Amino acid sequence: MNISKATYSPEDNKLRLYIDGDRVGDDAYEKLSEHKFNWAPLQKLFWAAWSPGREDLLCDLAGEIVAEETTLLERAEAKADRLEALASKRERESEAFVLASNRIAERMNMGQPILVGHHSERKARKDVEKAKRLIEKANEKASSVSYWLYRAEGVERHANYKNDVGVRQRRIKTLLKDLRDYQRRINHGFICLSLWGKLEAIDDIEKRDLLVSSYVGAQLKTGATSPNGYYSLLSKGGMTTDDVISGALKWAENLTCNEYCSRSIQHLLNRLGYERYMLGETARYTGTVNATVIKGFAREHGTHDPQCKKVEGQWVLSSSVPLPVHLGDGEALSMSDSEWCDLMVSIGYEVPLKKAAKPPILNFKADELKVMMWSETKTLRQIELSKSQYSDIHSDYRGVKPSECGKYRVKICKNPNSAVEGWRAEWVCVFLTDSKVHPSPLETVA
Repeated sequence: MNISKATYSPEDNKLRLYIDGDRVGDDAYEKLSEHKFNWAPLQKLFWAAWSPGREDLLCDLAGEIVAEETTLLERAEAKADRLEALASKRERESEAFVLASNRIAERMNMGQPILVGHHSERKARKDVEKAKRLIEKANEKASSVSYWLYRAEGVERHANYKNDVGVRQRRIKTLLKDLRDYQRRINHGFICLSLWGKLEAIDDIEKRDLLVSSYVGAQLKTGATSPNGYYSLLSKGGMTTDDVISGALKWAENLTCNEYCSRSIQHLLNRLGYERYMLGETARYTGTVNATVIKGFAREHGTHDPQCKKVEGQWVLSSSVPLPVHLGDGEALSMSDSEWCDLMVSIGYEVPLKKAAKPPILNFKADELKVMMWSETKTLRQIELSKSQYSDIHSDYRGVKPSECGKYRVKICKNPNSAVEGWRAEWVCVFLTDSKVHPSPLETVA
């Protein structure tokens, strides 16, 4: 088998299988096609996004998977060079078609018209058609030049875009979301395992049968309590209560030990480590460690319904199901403030900054006010309305806008007393006559 090597690149999450020559064995090709690998003829490699099955296949074919030697930018530059070469080729072809058309046209520029009925008529008409086809081909090739140059520029632009700090931060958020999705499947397995274990332990057969018929096929917040079809089989007598319990327990246990989810989680953790390394050093949390901070950290990494309390100077994080393996073993984790900060840094977690509070909404009398609307300063006159009158206005035609100085906000609406109704009415500021009146900030400024 003429396989050179198998590689993986964390930059684009792609597996690549390099080969020597233009072909692989029929068996290998069939397996690669089955796993949806794509063939890149110029690079002489098969590629596909990472998955556990594809990783296993490349390990079987190549023996091991090594790190990709070329970077995303280097591959982009190489592809851009190929596309630019293709654009140059199309330009040369266009010029060749133009020259060929010109040579034919030169023979027809002597002013001799096509002689109808003459023996030269047939050849003359063929020359006209041929020149026309050559010009059409030249135009087609010329138009493709700009397309391939645009593609070449786009390849490099995309590589730079992928390395942008903001894009990388958003990619980390996406990876964390995928991590939580896989972790929820495992958490759901533990929840169902606990549920059916409790039902199995009930000695009262009548009560157990009633509860099983209630829970089978039900939907929890995390998902279904049993495999598809169990409710129907139990209702029609195709399964007994004991069969449902044993089958559901086995199904739930398989969810908790799902190899695909476990490997995907490990892979996502490795990718998160790489992306965070490329972003730079993770800032250590220097604020006050409390239950809110720890629960937010645990929730972002897939912990189910995290609970946190302080016991004898230690913050204890607990859950009704085992914690994610990269956080700790078992259903609880107890550490000091500094140890929690160390764990956050090691995983690459930074506590989100508290959002700045919005300016207060003030209700005071004024003839007119300057507010910011659609990034512009608008001067709006003020009208008086009651709370009920303001609430009766459609939500599309009322709201809150910041003042020009940005230190406070005011209520605005479309003037309900305007002769013109709906969206044509003017925007006005509102003073609520039956609400608390605040001191005017305009007088304070003055």
